[in-house]
Amino acid sequence: MYGPHQYPEKVIPKWICLLQQGKKLPVHGNGSNVRAFLYVSDAVRAFDAIVHKGNVGEIYNISSTDEMTNLELCEYLIKLFGIKDPSLFIDYTEDRKINDLRYFIDDQKVRKLGWSQKIGFEEGIKKTIDWYRNCDLQKTWGENVSSVLQAHPKIPSKL
Repeated sequence: MYGPHQYPEKVIPKWICLLQQGKKLPVHGNGSNVRAFLYVSDAVRAFDAIVHKGNVGEIYNISSTDEMTNLELCEYLIKLFGIKDPSLFIDYTEDRKINDLRYFIDDQKVRKLGWSQKIGFEEGIKKTIDWYRNCDLQKTWGENVSSVLQAHPKIPSKL
C-alpha cells in the first residue's frame, strides 16, 4: 500500500524523498523482488466492503493488479523525476536477511463483495509524488526522518 502521508521508511515515500534531495536510491540485492502496489484509497474501500458486506470470522485478502520488481519501481520513479540515466541514481545494497522474492495474494473473496481496484499505479504515484513535493517532512512527523531514508533504516522507537 502506498500514498500520501505514508511514513518515509517504506520504499515509495523513501525513494521519493531521496530523489527530491538528489540522492541515489538504495536497492536491496539485485532488485528482482516483486511487489504489488495498491493506492491507499483502494485499500480503504476494500476495508469498507469487508466491514459492510463480509462475513464475520472470514479472512479477506486485498491485493493489486499493479505488480513490478523493486528495480522496475526504482527506474520508473527516477524517470518521473526527469532523470535520463537511471543507473546514476541506483545504489545496490546488501539484501535484507529475509526478503521474499514475491508475495502472491489471492483477493477473489474481497472482489466477490464488489470491490475492485480503481486507482492505477500511474495515477496513484503521481498523486503521491505531488503530496511529498509539498510536504515538510520535519513538520509532518515532528522529527528528522533522515535516518529512515537509509538502505537499512533504524526506525525511531516512539513510532
